[in-house]
Amino acid sequence: MSELPSNVSHSEQQVPGRLPVGVSLAVGFAGILLFMLIIWIAYIRNPKEGVDAALVAQRVSDLKAIQAQGIEKITSFGVVDAQAGIYRIPVADAMEIVVKQFAPEPEPSNDS
Repeated sequence: MSELPSNVSHSEQQVPGRLPVGVSLAVGFAGILLFMLIIWIAYIRNPKEGVDAALVAQRVSDLKAIQAQGIEKITSFGVVDAQAGIYRIPVADAMEIVVKQFAPEPEPSNDS
């Protein structure tokens, strides 16, 4: 076993292949600063453009028009294919017809 020189304490001894604590801390701090610089360059310095208010208004207007067309189709009568005899009826009316078709027949009562 090698002995330490008398003027070097055990805590000051260098382990081969190991950096001093101060160098390790400096490298870690530099890494954090580099990461923060990358984030600043990529996101903070070059913010994304906001959504154009006119585009949003146009999309909302288009959506309302599409919804109105859909409501019109499910609440009105219309011709789908006249040659084939296919017509459109309101959904509420169609539901009533289906209920009447498949409702059970009332049993005759025996009034004696």
